[in-house]
Formats: sequence, structure tokens, C-alpha cells
Amino acid sequence: MVRVLQKMNGLACGRKQRRNSTLNKTIPTARLTPSPILFDGDPNWNKMKIGEKGCKNKKLLLYRIPRYIFEDKNTRDERKKNSGFSLLELMIVIAIIGVLGAIIMPNIRRTTPRYEREAFIARFNTLVQYGWQQSLVTHKIQRITVDVGKKLISLSTDSGEKDRAGEIIFKPIENAVQDTEIPIPHQIQVKQFFIEGFDMMTKYARSKIATTWFYIVPEGMVQNVVINGVDTQDLHDDQPRQFSLVLNPFTALFKTYDTFQKP
Repeated sequence: MVRVLQKMNGLACGRKQRRNSTLNKTIPTARLTPSPILFDGDPNWNKMKIGEKGCKNKKLLLYRIPRYIFEDKNTRDERKKNSGFSLLELMIVIAIIGVLGAIIMPNIRRTTPRYEREAFIARFNTLVQYGWQQSLVTHKIQRITVDVGKKLISLSTDSGEKDRAGEIIFKPIENAVQDTEIPIPHQIQVKQFFIEGFDMMTKYARSKIATTWFYIVPEGMVQNVVINGVDTQDLHDDQPRQFSLVLNPFTALFKTYDTFQKP
């Protein structure tokens, strides 16, 4: 070991020896015959006659010898066992991935045509339910108007007035607690609008301006309504996807189907 330190100290003090060849010869020797290292400040340090006189770079020896060379087998095995990730670290990573997924996935889903169609149907159901509740509370007729030309659905109530023809005048609900108008997405096209078995769209077959409506009576009953349409952005076999909404007259809720329905 002293010979090893002498050679390495000679390199530090400027002896003309090849650096790579010296280290390659000395380090394997240190592995095979490990000896105690004398650090600067040890009482036996000055007793070892190594290197040239006046060399001030003795501390360099401490950095020339890798630490793992003088570790025993048990220490190396213990260090290998402690390497890797702990259970707490893995749980933190999984939690972060879950939070990111919860934030990103809904935003991705909102961009799909199916999500937009389902969101529109949900708002339509909410509007009809609100009209159904108003009919039970106020004991007045409620009217759901579907303006296909303006792409708008609105809710109005009996104002108690009549026009010259004796028809009831409907007005918007005052102090409504929720929106009484919802837009129809531009990709939704109404093909058939059955009210009590009659297709109101045939009346406007040659016109792009079509307006129809159905009523909710004070007893909470709703007219039989079937709406057949297509979603132009959701394609199936290169064709716009069909959908159908069938209104339950007792619960005032639309049920969704993937194909056109008949009344």
C-alpha cells in the first residue's frame, strides 16, 4: 500500500510518469490488498517516507483513490439494497399523475362531437323539467318553442292574455331562477319533429325558417314529442350520426336513441 501511495504521490508532485498506466497498475493492487489509509494529520503520517521532499500535495492522494475500492462486500451489498424508489415516492408520483389526468381528460372529452351533443340534450332536459315544475306550481300552461332557423329553444308561460283570434299569449317567465333559452349547436340538424304523431317539419319542408312548439299543461302532463336529427360532426361510416329524442309525457324527460324513432 505504501508503494501505491508513493507512485500516486509522485504523479501529484510532477514526476514524469504516464498517468493512465500508473493508475491502472495501482488501483487493482489496492483492491486485492486493502490496507489502512493514513490521512493528513494522523500521527503516523510523517513516519511514512513517500514522495519527494517538500511535496505539498499529499491531500491529493485522498481524491485519487475511489471510495468504493476500500469498502467491504457487506457495505456494497447494503448500498445496492438501499437504491431505488421508496413506497412513499411512488405514491406521490401516482397521485400527481392522477391529478393531471383528472384535469386533462375532461378537457379532451369536451372537444368531441358526442360530448357536445350529450351536453345539449342535458340542457334541453333541464329546460323541460323547469317548465314542468312551473306548470305544477303556477297552474299555468308552459310552452317550449323550438326555433330551428335561429337555432334556439325557449320556455314561455301563459300570460293570462289572449290575442284577437282568441289564442293565448305566451311571455317569458319573470324572475326565472335558471336560463329559459338554450342554443342549438350548429352541427345538430333536426330532420323530423313529431308532436302527437304529426311531423311538424313537413310543414316547413321547403323553408329554412321552421318554428314549432309543444305544451306542458298545469297537471304536469306533456305532449307526445319525438325529435329525430343528425350530428354532422360525428360521422359513422362517412355519414352523420343519427339520434332520436323521445319525450316521456309523465316524467317530462327525453330518452336518447341512436336511430330514428317513430311516434
